[in-house]
Amino acid sequence: GTYLKQYWIVPNKKKEGLFSYSVLIGCRDNFLTPEEIESRIVSVINKHQIEIPKRKVDKEFINLYISDIHAGAVINDSIYNNQYNEGVLIDRVKQIVEEVAYLKANQGVVNVVNLGDQLDGYNGLTTRGGHSLGSRPNSEQFDIYINAMSLLLCSLKGLFEGVNMINVDNSNHSGNGFSYMANTALKYKVAKDGIRVENRGERIFHEIIGCHAFIYTHGKDEKHMTRGWGLKLTPDLDKKISEYLRFHKLLDYNCHLVKGDLHQYGHEYGSCFRYLNIPSIMGANDYAESNFANTKAGCVIEVFNSERNIFSHNVLHLK
Repeated sequence: GTYLKQYWIVPNKKKEGLFSYSVLIGCRDNFLTPEEIESRIVSVINKHQIEIPKRKVDKEFINLYISDIHAGAVINDSIYNNQYNEGVLIDRVKQIVEEVAYLKANQGVVNVVNLGDQLDGYNGLTTRGGHSLGSRPNSEQFDIYINAMSLLLCSLKGLFEGVNMINVDNSNHSGNGFSYMANTALKYKVAKDGIRVENRGERIFHEIIGCHAFIYTHGKDEKHMTRGWGLKLTPDLDKKISEYLRFHKLLDYNCHLVKGDLHQYGHEYGSCFRYLNIPSIMGANDYAESNFANTKAGCVIEVFNSERNIFSHNVLHLK
């Protein structure tokens, strides 16, 4: 695998938001050689100076929730003739852009919330290990993901003044390391288009926009959780989430807990929050069909006003 050996980043004294940086990455096994990593980084990043856009905000905004892209996943033995490859992923990205454009009214900003498992795995395994996946090689997963997400973000930039992406990097398939590397490349690739990408490595985190508090998690992290959070709320899970909200003083806001992991859509209300499970961009593979269900690919699009308690909720089923 890869690991961060050394890095530095220095702000430009003459221009706010402009930085110079250097990253030194080491390799342990057969993920990518240093030369391959350098080649990919050079292809998407201005090597010397990077201007990171500031986050755009607007009173009216759209949240696009996507999850479990599993770029590079391979389906060989589907009993429902499910297929998934780069072409299918690109087609689903185009469907998403079309529906967001249909729902757009006066909103000036779209926030793309990417809830984890962006890539299928690491050297053919989940980052936790022990679960063989038969994924495409790591380098192909990387390229498929960057191409698809670049298309999504740049297409949305043609519709909105502000495009922000928040990535939940801490998930059980691609983990903090692999997800962070791909999403950092994406961050610098789209920065020149005025698109802001933010990467978060916590198991769970939140942001406040007006009267709304959004709490994001994949639902199963790369290390600590013995069991993922379920499709349905239980009294124990309700208690855990409520403790988080209370500790962070979020109970006076409209609280939205948004997660992925299960490749299924679910929407219900707990004691003091909304509990939303986001379907998978991939849908079901042969493993999921055999052990869980033939879940359908999809995403969720919600429209908010930062000063109002109401919002619209839209589920998109992808072909």
